[in-house]
Amino acid sequence: MGKEIFTIQLGKCGIQTGHEFWKIISGEHFINPEGKIFFKKKKNLIENKEIFFSETSKGTFLPRTFLFDLEPRILFGIINGNYQNFYEKKNILFSKQSAGNNWAIGYYKSIEFQSEIEEILRKNLENCDNLGCFNIFHSIAGGTGSGTGSYLMEIIREEFSKKIINCYSIIPNRIGASDTVIQPYNSILSFRWLTLFADCVTFFENSALEKIISSLNPNIKPDSKEINYLISKIISISSENIRFSENFKNSWENQFSSLIPTPKLHFFSAGISNLKFFNKKKKNSPMDLLHQVFDNKTTSFSFSEGKLISSLLFSQNQSKYFNEPNILKKLHEEKKIAYTSWGSVPVNIFNLPSSTLNDSTKKELCFYNHTNIKKFFSKNKEQYDIFRKKNAFLNNYLKNFPSNDGIELFTDAKESVENLIEEYEVAETSKFF
Repeated sequence: MGKEIFTIQLGKCGIQTGHEFWKIISGEHFINPEGKIFFKKKKNLIENKEIFFSETSKGTFLPRTFLFDLEPRILFGIINGNYQNFYEKKNILFSKQSAGNNWAIGYYKSIEFQSEIEEILRKNLENCDNLGCFNIFHSIAGGTGSGTGSYLMEIIREEFSKKIINCYSIIPNRIGASDTVIQPYNSILSFRWLTLFADCVTFFENSALEKIISSLNPNIKPDSKEINYLISKIISISSENIRFSENFKNSWENQFSSLIPTPKLHFFSAGISNLKFFNKKKKNSPMDLLHQVFDNKTTSFSFSEGKLISSLLFSQNQSKYFNEPNILKKLHEEKKIAYTSWGSVPVNIFNLPSSTLNDSTKKELCFYNHTNIKKFFSKNKEQYDIFRKKNAFLNNYLKNFPSNDGIELFTDAKESVENLIEEYEVAETSKFF
């Protein structure tokens, strides 16, 4: 068995998206909402469900996950529904006070749960033979996902320093207004913590996800259900290579380490092709699939500017007649994708299993480390500067800080984002190394 992965679902977005993820991979391993196997797997098919699930003494399988929210409404809807026996009850924690879309409340309210959180994490790690990384599902626009997410990363880095922190972060739309008025404050603080404590972060932007769904099927009007499914499907596909592999050396860390040239440059977007859920009739050629992974990105930045640092392609094109590396280079030229001058050709390819237990859909998935991701940090800094110039809503935060260090935290966060933007800008030049 490969290294286990422990998941953390925070706030409304994190809990809902994470729940969709568990529905997908439990279906692929034929685990029902009661945690029981409902279909006997095919012979000769390698299956490593223990990476994400722990088996109880009664032979049921529980997700290796921790669910936390300061406002329990969404949690109650899940644990009182069809999946009431799916999650380990001891791994569910909530408060009765909402974070009010405020990073400061989310962060400092979570401190009250420090002992319970640390105990949950410690007991779950004891139930692992060799934990590889923590996966965190959260949004950075609201209060719990941003504030509690920041606090959880601190705890993990302090208590389990050698473990990878991998975040799936739902970010505000780069263009247009946010649903959360004070989002610029939440985001700039979150970006600082994600830069300091996370090892890798994949961004999901709602407007870009809606565009992907509409491009695959114009008849679908994207809502939160479709968006959560799309995010979860991307994450589940990226784990197929370790969940259905006889090579125990395959691990999440080994796959994604090639994307990160330096510790700070660890922010990605992803591209996806051929999701049967959205278009069950359309058939795609191998070339169609590769084109889609460049067009269907989880963020709205363009490849026409900036430089591609590295990319990681999960592919099912295993035909000896289809030279994927050469085809990718041609596609890069066609789409005018520029590379950094200091790195090698930034394409790493992992072959996906020919099929999972119950999904034979041909698909491609690519993760990109591209310097244009800096535009999200620049946009956030601009929005933050506008708010700070007027001190708009600032007291909503300062009154929730337990000391007078609120302004200093914001100053440090802005400086951290500015340094990150600068590092991505330098990465576009030959002076980076």
